Amino acid sequence: MKTYCAIYDFALLPYALGDVMTWCVKTAMKAKERDCRYVDIYIRVSSESYAINLQTKHVCPNNYQIFLSELYPAFQAHPLLRNLHIFSDPDNLLKSISAQETYEDIETHEVESYKQIALEKASNQDKDNYLICQVKAHNDINQYYDTYQEIPKLKTSVANSDLDFLFSGIFKNKFVVLIQPRLRKVDRGFGGDLTYNRDSDYLEWFDFIHRAEEKYPQVIFVLLGRLSEKPLSLLRLKNVFSLRTLGCTLIHEIGMFERSHLFIGASSGFAAVANFTNIPYYITKITQNVCKVYEIPYGSSRLPFASPSQTLVYQDETSHLFSELLEKKLSLSDLPSNVLVENDTSPVIDLFTTEYEFRAAAFKFSTVSRVDISKKSESLEVALVLKDAIRQGFELANKKNIRELHELLNHLSNNFSPQLDIVPEYWKLYALISRAKEDKLQEQLYEKKFQDLAKKRSIWLCYRSIIWYSKVFLFKELKLVAKFFSIVSKKLKKSIKSWTNVNS
Repeated sequence: MKTYCAIYDFALLPYALGDVMTWCVKTAMKAKERDCRYVDIYIRVSSESYAINLQTKHVCPNNYQIFLSELYPAFQAHPLLRNLHIFSDPDNLLKSISAQETYEDIETHEVESYKQIALEKASNQDKDNYLICQVKAHNDINQYYDTYQEIPKLKTSVANSDLDFLFSGIFKNKFVVLIQPRLRKVDRGFGGDLTYNRDSDYLEWFDFIHRAEEKYPQVIFVLLGRLSEKPLSLLRLKNVFSLRTLGCTLIHEIGMFERSHLFIGASSGFAAVANFTNIPYYITKITQNVCKVYEIPYGSSRLPFASPSQTLVYQDETSHLFSELLEKKLSLSDLPSNVLVENDTSPVIDLFTTEYEFRAAAFKFSTVSRVDISKKSESLEVALVLKDAIRQGFELANKKNIRELHELLNHLSNNFSPQLDIVPEYWKLYALISRAKEDKLQEQLYEKKFQDLAKKRSIWLCYRSIIWYSKVFLFKELKLVAKFFSIVSKKLKKSIKSWTNVNS
């Protein structure tokens, strides 16, 4: 099983998403041409050789590891990735490569060109040529497409678990548009003042997105990239969302390209991700220099390997232009023009199954990110962490310690009233206090709320059970379902009775 080895040395190649994405596709092409099934990536960086000359203004020995950790997930999108190694010393890196037996033609391809640049005293011109060949020029990509009528596509499935959750929740029934208005001048930590001329027109972007909130309620804009480059005014718009606020990383954003409906963004960074995935896109800020890198004539509407739905845009960025581009895509979409906003809350919260629900979600969607921000999730969390407080309330009622029970309920209602309003036992505690005060009218009101929610809970539990069992048994095991309902009903009544059975 032959494997190709590819080397990314940050002393020779930049910290840049677009360049890493291009490099991944280029090395995948080289591997495929040599009939290699996998690629092993060797990253080299150290406190002595931490960045190319153009980036040493903002990348230094004290922070290069931060830039590396931010960009590291991009290498996981390599189409043929098998292993990923990080070295600080080039000699040890090359020794490790030489020790492998499965690498194809070690001394003639990637390694030999790297040796000439990294280990010998190469001129600045040689280093520039190496950089252009490795990550900039598209001529070899275009030639590969001419020969094979395809190019390797980036791997976008690494974060599928988290994205499954997002697209079954907050992105459900939404037209998801990935956007990248390039605003490098806002990023105080990255520098890059030499490229400020490539920044987008923020006024036009903001006006477009702000107007879209009312005009296109079915559209949600997912803002890509580091938060430090995003104005707070944009992040606070109701129809704008950033995965980074949930603890998600670059690999989640790359995964979004396979699931979203459209990408609109400047020719920078994430535009390269769009180039090497199947997402329909409009890439703006196309200039003479960009066309030179792409190896296409100025004015070309598409890259040689792009699909008909992937378009290059040369006009100035304006709110009107963005609206036209979006409407063009919306008109071709199967999504209804007016999507109903679904209620993401449960009619009732069941204290007895909240822990089970969380465990089930963790089993299906294990993650280190915060991917569920629904109101339902908020209520479930509150019920889960306050379950012991509710239980304590019934213990106080049993002991007829009404003063402390009253203090506990005040404490709960002052902080968590909206979430606890759909927890039946919460209202039962109020009914017990009213009984102790001999306030029959209030007791009846609270008792009715408790009973109504308890009935809803029974219906809700049965409904969820039917859905679950219909999926598992495909409607074939109805006797087992009936038996399950009987067991659940008995246990539920027993649990409620044990919690709420307070002596008069």
